[in-house]
Amino acid sequence: MIKSIRVKNVATYGSCPEELEDLAEINFIYGSNGTGKTTISRVVADAGLYPDCEVTWYGALPVETLVYNRDFVERNFNQSDELKGIFTLGEKDKEILDKITVAQKELGLIERNIEMLLNLKYGFCPKLCWT
Repeated sequence: MIKSIRVKNVATYGSCPEELEDLAEINFIYGSNGTGKTTISRVVADAGLYPDCEVTWYGALPVETLVYNRDFVERNFNQSDELKGIFTLGEKDKEILDKITVAQKELGLIERNIEMLLNLKYGFCPKLCWT
């Protein structure tokens, strides 16, 4: 369990450290936009990315943390443009869907080039599209 979180020199936090102490097993952090909630969650998710910040654990043994914030949503949820309201969950699924989107764009370019080449063969002279 997290004992305390110290945050400084990141996002809205300056060089004077801010510390959350006496934390419970489950903690609810709330506040107005731009006050540092997401920053705290990012530090908890991976304190190693923030050298001036620190997460202290009871018993000095860190445990795996699952942080549900904007970063988690962007990594794990993907809403299909074709199927509104349908989401996929999981980083692997999102990676695959992102690759499909890129491939569909490339396919569109190839199809346009084929059409232009056919037009060129039959007397038209359009510009070819290349990525």
